[in-house]
Amino acid sequence: GINAEYGERLMIIPIKLFDKCLQLWRERSIVGSILILVPAHSCDALCASRILVSLLKISCINTYQIECVVNPEDLGKLAERITKESTLIMINCGGSLDLYELLGLKDNEEAMIFVADSRRPYATANVEDKRQIFLMDDGTGDIDTSAYGLCAAGIMYVLATQINKAENELLWYSIIGLTDQYLHQYIDHQRYLEDVEQFKIDVLMKNNTSKSNEDMVDKIYVNNELHFMLLKHWSIYDSMYNSRFVAIRLGIWKTKGKRNLEMLFAKMGMPLEQAQQGYNNLPKKYKDLLFNKLEMFSSEFNLDGYTYPSFYKTSGFHRTVSAADMVYATTAHLESTYNVNKMVTSDQVMKNFWTAYDCLNLNKFDLVLKGFEEAMEIQKAIVRQAVSMIQKKQIVQLSGPFRYAIMNETADMKFFAHPLTLSKLAQFLVDTIIVRDSLNKSVSYTHLRAHETPE
Repeated sequence: GINAEYGERLMIIPIKLFDKCLQLWRERSIVGSILILVPAHSCDALCASRILVSLLKISCINTYQIECVVNPEDLGKLAERITKESTLIMINCGGSLDLYELLGLKDNEEAMIFVADSRRPYATANVEDKRQIFLMDDGTGDIDTSAYGLCAAGIMYVLATQINKAENELLWYSIIGLTDQYLHQYIDHQRYLEDVEQFKIDVLMKNNTSKSNEDMVDKIYVNNELHFMLLKHWSIYDSMYNSRFVAIRLGIWKTKGKRNLEMLFAKMGMPLEQAQQGYNNLPKKYKDLLFNKLEMFSSEFNLDGYTYPSFYKTSGFHRTVSAADMVYATTAHLESTYNVNKMVTSDQVMKNFWTAYDCLNLNKFDLVLKGFEEAMEIQKAIVRQAVSMIQKKQIVQLSGPFRYAIMNETADMKFFAHPLTLSKLAQFLVDTIIVRDSLNKSVSYTHLRAHETPE
């Protein structure tokens, strides 16, 4: 095992020893330990789970359970099922919580808890525990500050590479995990670019069409993505209007903001009725206009940085999806909470989890398409709610940088029963304030300089 080889208890397992974890899981499984995977309710955790399940099967570990968790209370309930034979693998959860207390490990001193959590900081109790809690740390994030390390799917992909089982499908899952971190703003643009460069190496190596795999059925390739949500599965107008990137920069909650969006289409030479058509039904010349003309007018409309490097995957059925598409579809399945009492039940959580888990399989493309539809509905609800709250001045500023927002009961409330959707609404409002304040400072600075007025 890990500690037997190094002669000491290691609470933080460095990246070079990740494969030792798999070896230990196998050894404990052989002697009857119950292996429980505990993923958070997130796209990245789902992807990590898919990679890990594949590695467990390869390692002949066929007995395991998966228990998805949404909040600390779920972990507390899980404690009731832990025995001294249990081996838990926490995926994007648990790192910041005192797991010794929360899971009742005092009563099960032989149980072992492995944590693959990209979020920081780690709870001090977890770092200092040298008997039962092991933190799988990639070394890219400070363990004691608020930051994010390598995505959980990336951690599991590293493990796959160490045992020479890093198949293209597992690489794809890890890319989706990274994209999930980026789209939900857990990591900044610079950190994302650094991780993209690392993944590019494996993508090019495994998908080099100049070699004998020219006709490979499933292929991953690198290409730029627009910050327009589900563009190729929506209309250009709806994609841009409902994308956080565009909405907060144009201020679509104001009449002027909507006019600016329409003016952008006019300047690009795209009739509004064409922009409002489904992308798949749009004549090629208008698709080309979008990509050719945006660069010309992006600065004028405060849309600089409208692209980012990403990855696409083609399947054997000539379908092509981007990593961002898969994040949106998968997350939408997780967020689906259409029940009359607007509460998220444990049964609903697990049902959503397995639907989202299956959605990652491109052979079940009907689930992907359904995910697109649900993602669009959820995003429209987020934008409607944000616009309403801004227009009605329901964002209240407290002392310093603190604010709170008031949500009134509306038909859209059912969408916000899930923490993921609620957090996306909050982030939308925060970004709106940040962009607004930065523009105001820019305008004030320009005004002062123009009139040479002292402060």
